[in-house]
Amino acid sequence: MVDVVTLAGSPAPRSTTAVLLEHSKAVLERHALVVKSMSVRDIPPEELIGQAQFSPAVRHYTQLIRQAGALIVATPIYKDTYAELLRAWLNLLPAGVLRNTLVLPIITGSSARTEAQIYADLAAHFRQLGAKHIIPSLFAAEQQIQLTASKSQPRIHRHLEERLGLALDEIAQQLGVLPLAAVA
Repeated sequence: MVDVVTLAGSPAPRSTTAVLLEHSKAVLERHALVVKSMSVRDIPPEELIGQAQFSPAVRHYTQLIRQAGALIVATPIYKDTYAELLRAWLNLLPAGVLRNTLVLPIITGSSARTEAQIYADLAAHFRQLGAKHIIPSLFAAEQQIQLTASKSQPRIHRHLEERLGLALDEIAQQLGVLPLAAVA
């Protein structure tokens, strides 16, 4: 059983979106939730381009998303839009797949200037997939996340970590788990 699925929309293996999703996974696992991570890199490019909705990989990820109570999608902003690979990935999912799923979009970029439009675009896409409860997006400025050259823990700005914590507590509460602050 999977409680939460995270989906990294950046094609880069080490990115600010990946860091935020790794952090989110660790926090949710402290809530005793089962979290499965996936990335746009998990589906072969030829399947993304060819819209292979019935490939074994797409069927596998569709089933994981259907099982989950929540989906966290993180995407970088590229040229005032969200990642095209993420758009292609979402287009492979069948209608209704998010019908019973809480969705949290996380958007990373250098400026929040286009965040509202990106959120609106993502929310519309999620609604087409059946989502009824979409948490307002969390914007993370790239300068709020310091990637390190080594494998050591990246640093997340305190204010961003607090906002992310509140969003993750909302997910935990919606899934019937007490927020971490109540447990401590």
